[in-house]
Amino acid sequence: MYNRIGANRVRSLKTLPLLIALALLFVLESIATDPSPLIGMAYVAVLLGSAWAISRDRRQMIGTLALLAVAVVARVVYVASPGRLTLLLNHAGTIVFMAYAAVFIFRRAVAAPGRVGQDRVTGAVCVYLMMGVIGGAIASSIEAIQTGAFRFPDGPSLAHETSTYLYFSFVTLATLGYGDIIPVTPVARTFSWMLAVTGQMYVAIVVARLVSLGFATPPPREHGNP
Repeated sequence: MYNRIGANRVRSLKTLPLLIALALLFVLESIATDPSPLIGMAYVAVLLGSAWAISRDRRQMIGTLALLAVAVVARVVYVASPGRLTLLLNHAGTIVFMAYAAVFIFRRAVAAPGRVGQDRVTGAVCVYLMMGVIGGAIASSIEAIQTGAFRFPDGPSLAHETSTYLYFSFVTLATLGYGDIIPVTPVARTFSWMLAVTGQMYVAIVVARLVSLGFATPPPREHGNP
């Protein structure tokens, strides 16, 4: 019985390591400059946390491990040899794997039927934060492909820092709209409004889903009551 309870607790904490890894990444992004081994390790931790969060489905393990390996190798290559090509390869690996993991976590932790528990809430938070990381990688890729796609307050010097795009992504995702970083080209503008709309739709859908599950799930019966 105790082994079963322990196993259930481990399964219910599948997304907690990912949430911790994301928090660590955000802290390091604010104090270090990419490419940095510390930030590289934080990104690898996020990728591993994502893989752990979706590891409950053994049927998808081969695909998960393959995408994880590609993303990790791309990150290591970028840290070892920074450049526009390695940056784009790194972003591509991160975007593909994290989007794959985010869709899986959303389906299992948010959209799936059942009661509202810790793993469901942390899963919903992780998906939102992963959207911000993916948005930052896409914005950085747009600038790398089309120089001058974004206008920065201190000139082009900030264009080479990944923390700049992570900041822009979350500001846009939350529709704060500070206006210090401005999308200039049509591609950058289209991406920006799509990211803002996606962020608002996600919050509305998740809140509605959690509230509906809370009302639909009957409260647990007390021990000894019929």
